[in-house]
Amino acid sequence: MEQEHKQLVIGILAHVDSGKTTLSEALLYGTGTIRKLGRVDHKDAFLDTDALEKARGITIFSKQALFTAGNTDFTLLDTPGHVDFSTETERSLQVLDYAVLVISGTDGVQSHTETLWRLLRRYHVPTFVFVNKMDLPGPGREALLTQLNRRLGDGFVDFGAEQADRDEALALCDERLMETMLDRGSLTDTDLIPAIARRHVFPCWFGSALKLQGVDALAEGLERYTRPEMGKIWTPENRYQAWLRVELAVCEAWNRVGEISDADMETLRKEADFTVDRAFVDRANEIEETTRHDVIAFLTAIEEKVGPVSRFIHLGCTSSDIVDTAGSLLMVEAGELILKAFDRVLAVLKKMTLEHQGLLCMGRTHGIHAEPTSFSLKMAGFYAEFKRDRARFAAALDDMRVGKLSGAVGTYTVLSPEVEAIVCGLLGLKVDEVSTQVIHNFFLSFFFDLSIFINAFQQI
Repeated sequence: MEQEHKQLVIGILAHVDSGKTTLSEALLYGTGTIRKLGRVDHKDAFLDTDALEKARGITIFSKQALFTAGNTDFTLLDTPGHVDFSTETERSLQVLDYAVLVISGTDGVQSHTETLWRLLRRYHVPTFVFVNKMDLPGPGREALLTQLNRRLGDGFVDFGAEQADRDEALALCDERLMETMLDRGSLTDTDLIPAIARRHVFPCWFGSALKLQGVDALAEGLERYTRPEMGKIWTPENRYQAWLRVELAVCEAWNRVGEISDADMETLRKEADFTVDRAFVDRANEIEETTRHDVIAFLTAIEEKVGPVSRFIHLGCTSSDIVDTAGSLLMVEAGELILKAFDRVLAVLKKMTLEHQGLLCMGRTHGIHAEPTSFSLKMAGFYAEFKRDRARFAAALDDMRVGKLSGAVGTYTVLSPEVEAIVCGLLGLKVDEVSTQVIHNFFLSFFFDLSIFINAFQQI
């Protein structure tokens, strides 16, 4: 079965001098992104671009780079490791899907490592661990793994161990994994991915970034044990697929008002209703190098694939008609995925509320202990709050179901309100009441209400 393409943002974090930038270089080099392996001490590291960074041999500003591992496109953020620049590191955490925490194999867990771990926990970032400098004398793999679990908390498991030993250790980290082990006797990637996302499991690899030892295993693990759902929505393939969906809906509308014949429309349905694959994306990117315009590149790639009947595609449209309307489709797709996550959280909170009736715990008020309360009441409070958050987010998501096909400045020079209404109806969207060049900022309430939920979720 063909794997789904993913697109993820990962951050590399570490105490200063743990080899964080060296690991970033090794990932870029190992995946073919850069041809020369730079070194911090040689002042030619690819990601250390600032003159002061080169002179001091430290990262001061977060840097980004792109690489592909397997079926996943990664945006890598190399963050500062020095404690003086920790605010720059914390700023980066808010955009991460996953993090890689680099530990020095010679020094183990250090003071700033614990600070970074608290930040990762606060922002609930699923984390992988790379123990670096294992080619140098140090306490050894078992001692370092023990130290990680003792100083940072449970859940650190050696993913380079034999599967039987690894699975046995994993079962102790998560109740669901324990149940699966008791039922089946082994664990699959499908079992592990949610546990990693819940931050119950922190996969560990050991190696030497400078000597490229263990780096390929880490890259494979990042591709193998990360979730596809949300990242899949924002891949170039899915974005172009949404654009194509809007373009074909416009053609259907033109057909209904008599501008495209039934015969030509039938040919369009046959030739242009295709699944966008990586080859199409690569060709569109290649064309964009010349056109310097993403929509023109997309349309040219379609023309090459579809042939003469493609002359009807984009008829009367401006770029924002397609891009903004498709953007609404993608936001709705992402929002529906978030609503499913809301429902899973609510189901767990309801279950815990019913299961723990009568279980006493200490209440708190004004930051100190208060009268006893029940754990069930605490969970019921979270349930009620999250239920309100879900209702607000669902309303904001409904506001996002808006399309716009009114031309370059919203005056319907070629397109008509009738065509716009047909297109939005086919796509399950409402018509933007008054649009100009772009759809109005309906996404603001979407992100505002989502941020309220995230803030509430961090209280648990």
